[in-house]
Amino acid sequence: MMKYKFFALLARLKQFFKINLNISVSIFNFDKSKISHSEDLALIIQGPIFENTLPRIRFLRGQFPNAQIIVSTWSNQKIDKKVLDSLNIELLKNDYPKASGILNSNFQLTSVKNSLNLLKENITFVSKIRTDYIPTKLLNGFDFVKKMEKILLNKNRLWSVDINTFANIPFSIGDILQIADIKTFKKFWSSSELIETEFSHESFNKASSDDLINKTYELNPPEVMFAKNYLKCLDIDVNKNPTIAYQNSLKNNFGIIDADHIGLTFDKYSVLRAGRPNISKKIYIDFMDWFNTQEFRQE
Repeated sequence: MMKYKFFALLARLKQFFKINLNISVSIFNFDKSKISHSEDLALIIQGPIFENTLPRIRFLRGQFPNAQIIVSTWSNQKIDKKVLDSLNIELLKNDYPKASGILNSNFQLTSVKNSLNLLKENITFVSKIRTDYIPTKLLNGFDFVKKMEKILLNKNRLWSVDINTFANIPFSIGDILQIADIKTFKKFWSSSELIETEFSHESFNKASSDDLINKTYELNPPEVMFAKNYLKCLDIDVNKNPTIAYQNSLKNNFGIIDADHIGLTFDKYSVLRAGRPNISKKIYIDFMDWFNTQEFRQE
């Protein structure tokens, strides 16, 4: 399947946009063992601390020896600060918000927004990663985004992954992992505020497969709420025709990367799909779905 996608991509780039073949090949030509020595990258690793969080953070530091890395967690979480200090990794411990929001939206918002204040002035690109799974090939993501932004007609996007980015739920831009230039990233996360509403995962999980798809947009879960608030800050009307507005936002404001391409497999959503047969990867927007909406610069 990956081989098919690769050659399909090359064919479209060559035939429709007349981009030099060497440039086309370079988009996916990655050395999986290489290390980024860039000093202008920042990684925000946010969420509670798990048993395997620290080893995964060590792995990321090995891939990005000069990047700014921030671990943004909660005041009651335990992690060896001496180890983080030895790795030149900043630790931010946040107080829990008074209300959890919808599906813990306030938790994510708090841990990310507080991290924005720590970003160094030289940072140009940022990735937000969750502590419950850290990708093994994140460097592929940074390389991919930088190369795509050079050929896309509309630049300065927020990039996400296909997991949890639903085709039939407007504005459900997955929030599991993100990559963006620092200006876009700050604007995206500064566009939302904490809410007093609470709606738990337990209540959400009681819904049937059909109800989940039909009611998710009305529930306004974190990924939908964050994307809509961001688009509103760009003076985009998200209410008049949500389906069309969502399609336009994919064309102009967001980018989608296949999770497999950056070594991200998210067990939580594999379990959800297994428990709800109607929820399969087929209803996610993957890279090729997104790619087919794009316009490219003419060489």
